[in-house]
Parts: sequence; structure tokens; C-alpha cells
Amino acid sequence: MNNADSKNMGLKRIHKKYRKLFAIPENTEHYSADDYKTAERKFIKYALTHGEDYNQISLEQL
Repeated sequence: MNNADSKNMGLKRIHKKYRKLFAIPENTEHYSADDYKTAERKFIKYALTHGEDYNQISLEQL
């Protein structure tokens, strides 16, 4: 596996982690299917942008 493949796998793993974090009943029961996708994308973008800083924030602060 070359370096580009390993980076891609790491990014996919992080993406999957944030998708799981977003898929809580509070979100799945609140959003329609289209709105859920939009909100999930925004959440993942925020989480990826803020990196480890995001992991320090409690869910109540989001």
C-alpha cells in the first residue's frame, strides 16, 4: 500500500467515526432524510476542520 492509499484509508476511518458520532437518536429522529444528510455533512466538515479541538468539546456545547 502506498502513502496515498494509507492517507485515504485514514481519512475514511475518521469520516466513519464522525458519521457514527452524529447518528444518535436525537439527530436521527429529528431530521428528515434530506435534512439529515445536510446536517451530517456540516457536522463532519466541522469536526474535520476543528480536528482534535472537536474531540475536547462536549456534545452539549455543539
